[in-house]
Amino acid sequence: RRSGRRRGIQCFSHFGVISLSPATIMSSSPPSHVTYLRSLRSIRERCERIFAVGTSHGLRHFDVDLARADSVVDYVIDVTKDNYPDLNVPFHSRWRHFDIGGVDRVGALTQEWEKAGLDKDEICRRQLDLAVVSVLVDAGAGDRWRYREEATGKEFGRSEGLAVASLYLFTSGVLSNDGEARVDAEALTKLTPSTITKAFQVGEDNPLVGAETRAALLSRLGSAMQAHPTYFCVDGRYRPGNILDYLRTVSKVEEEGGEGGEGGGEGGVTKRVMEV
Repeated sequence: RRSGRRRGIQCFSHFGVISLSPATIMSSSPPSHVTYLRSLRSIRERCERIFAVGTSHGLRHFDVDLARADSVVDYVIDVTKDNYPDLNVPFHSRWRHFDIGGVDRVGALTQEWEKAGLDKDEICRRQLDLAVVSVLVDAGAGDRWRYREEATGKEFGRSEGLAVASLYLFTSGVLSNDGEARVDAEALTKLTPSTITKAFQVGEDNPLVGAETRAALLSRLGSAMQAHPTYFCVDGRYRPGNILDYLRTVSKVEEEGGEGGEGGGEGGVTKRVMEV
């Protein structure tokens, strides 16, 4: 429950009602109750609690009737087969937002990289770079904001507009140290709100909610990566996409019966990313 922007947030946990200031929430060394709230465990426990209330008729607006589960499964199967008879269902995530208007923008970008001679690993790293940055800037844009794509002349709003805008921000090269379509931590730490407002076509007649916050979040991502070279640094370059190399190393070590470096494998990666 929000209690005002400056006052912070009040919320409920197994610690009871706690008040959190913005400084406490963003701290790199938070107290135990904040660490809990930022954990996957807290999410699972809250979901389990709501599920239990729902199955015991304790929710205000609807009930959870597990006797109808089979009917729900049948309905989902029917809808899936109607839309994808070959069962080749494209994954959703951020990638579908990039395809708004029936344009395979990431596919075209990938083809450019292939023609430029980039190998599959580097293409994967760049796609990870793009996905991480794009997801982080995907928060409520407001009802009035739109992004006009020069190539198609079409305008897009909300998550789809933010996806397309972030794609062109990425390809412009401002997120890398050398103008390449890549994301480097150093470039992120130097990112300014004006870069975001320009790239996202923000103006008096096209206001974007939280432009400064988005810039600050990307800058914080850069700092978080620099603080954890184990996960994000390869050959002196800090990138989100370097998680690929770390996970490959972890996988190899685990196959050999060892332990996966700082933070304990994939769980460690999740913890560091959540620090952002």
